[in-house]
Amino acid sequence: MKKILNGVWLQTIGHILIAISVSRQIRETDKIKLLEEQKTAIVGDFLVSLGAALEGIGGLQAMEEGISNNIYSIVP
Repeated sequence: MKKILNGVWLQTIGHILIAISVSRQIRETDKIKLLEEQKTAIVGDFLVSLGAALEGIGGLQAMEEGISNNIYSIVP
């Protein structure tokens, strides 16, 4: 369950980075700063993807644990 929560938090951080970066790109005129903001957005995308993978792994582990303990519930 902890991996699921960590994955969701990682995705949240990634989405926040993307939102801030895109907002800054809209009004940026300096090409160097624009590239830096684009790099930040890419890092945010990476964190979202990594968080989704971590959440998926945690979900599989929770499901396997439930099956081995004969506990059947919905995994988020």
